[in-house]
Amino acid sequence: PKDFLNSLQWKDWPDFLLGEINPLFSFTETKAKVIDIREETADSKTFVLRTNRNWKGIQAGQHFTVSVEIAGRKVTRFYSLSGLSKEKR
Repeated sequence: PKDFLNSLQWKDWPDFLLGEINPLFSFTETKAKVIDIREETADSKTFVLRTNRNWKGIQAGQHFTVSVEIAGRKVTRFYSLSGLSKEKR
């Protein structure tokens, strides 16, 4: 942990501290929480996300990155947006 803390730049500290309070809090990054998973077909699912205030909406061709820690290892995947729900949460 000490090496990680030393690697943070001064501009990263506010986001780091906010993330310790709530993982969705950030001044600079768009973050989201999965609030629902809908099985559309046998091999397709829709993930409904609640985003933080940094979310600006989508543009055609846009993708997003999902990173999670599994068994102590960070795993990252990239996904394309296929639609936007009309309902606002």
